Amino acid sequence: MSDNELNLLSHKEFEKSIKLMQKYAHIPQTGRIDGRTIAVMKLPRCGVPDVENDRFEESSSLKRHRRRSITKRFAVYGPKWDKSPITWKMARDIFNRAWNIWSQASDRLEFIESNDPKADIIIGFYTGDHGDGKRRKFDGPGSKLAHAYAPPNGDVHFDDEEQWLDKDGPSLFWTALHEFGHSLGFAHTADEGSIMFPYYRDYGENFTLPEIDRAGVQYLYGDLGMTKPTTTKSSENRKQWENSRGTTIRPTKSGDSDIMCNTNIDAIASIRNEIFVFKNQVCSNGNLMIIK
Repeated sequence: MSDNELNLLSHKEFEKSIKLMQKYAHIPQTGRIDGRTIAVMKLPRCGVPDVENDRFEESSSLKRHRRRSITKRFAVYGPKWDKSPITWKMARDIFNRAWNIWSQASDRLEFIESNDPKADIIIGFYTGDHGDGKRRKFDGPGSKLAHAYAPPNGDVHFDDEEQWLDKDGPSLFWTALHEFGHSLGFAHTADEGSIMFPYYRDYGENFTLPEIDRAGVQYLYGDLGMTKPTTTKSSENRKQWENSRGTTIRPTKSGDSDIMCNTNIDAIASIRNEIFVFKNQVCSNGNLMIIK
C-alpha cells in the first residue's frame, strides 16, 4: 500500500475492525484490544484475509438454501473447479493425505499428482518476498505459515523458513489441509469446528473432514454418488467474493491465550478529538494494527 493510500482509522472504524477480527477468532466482540485479543493477534494463522475489504454479497437463493438445508456455516470465497480430475504439482505423502481428506466428501473431486508446469494447482515453498506483493510476503518462523489462491488458480505457497519437520514446529499436514480448502474455493469461517477456521490448530493425524466442511464440498461439487455437480458458476447459487490470497498462522504455547500481555507503547496522539495509541505499525483503513 502506498503512502498516499494510508490513512488513520476513526475510533468507530477501528472498533468495527477489531470486532470483525474478534468474530473470526471466536472470542467476545468487545471492539477493544484486550488481553484475549492481543493473545489471538500473536497466533500463527492462515494468510488468506477473513473478509477481503469487509465487502461481499450473498444471493437470496443462497440464503434460502442455507436456511433450508445447512445448519452450520461454511463460506465460499471464489469460483469452484469445473473439471475433474484436478492436477497438481509438488506432491508428497502429506499432501496426498490432505487431498484425500477433501476428496472423501464428493465423488466429483479427484486429485492427481502431475509434473506438468501447467498443472491446475502448483504447490511450492518460498521465503520472504516471493512475488506475491508486500502484504503476502513471508515473515520467517512462527507467524504466516502459508497462503493460497482461490480457483481457477489454486496455487499454494508455504513459508520455507518454518520448522515443518520439527516436532515443535507447525504441522505441514494441517496447514496443507487448510490451504487446500482455499484452493477449492472456501473462505475462512468463525466456526471453530471447521478446517477453515483461520487460526492454526493441530488436530492430529487420524482426522476426518468435519460435517461443516463436508457440507461445503457437497454444496459446491456434489454429493457422494452424484454423477453431475449440483451447482454452477451462476451468481444465483452462492456468495460472490472478491478473489483474494490467504495465509495461515500458528498458536502460542498452551495457556498463553489466557494471560494478559504486558507491552509498551511507542506514541500517543490526540487527533480529531480522538486518542490514538501507536505500537510498531500505524494501521491503515480496513486493516488492524498488529502488535508483535
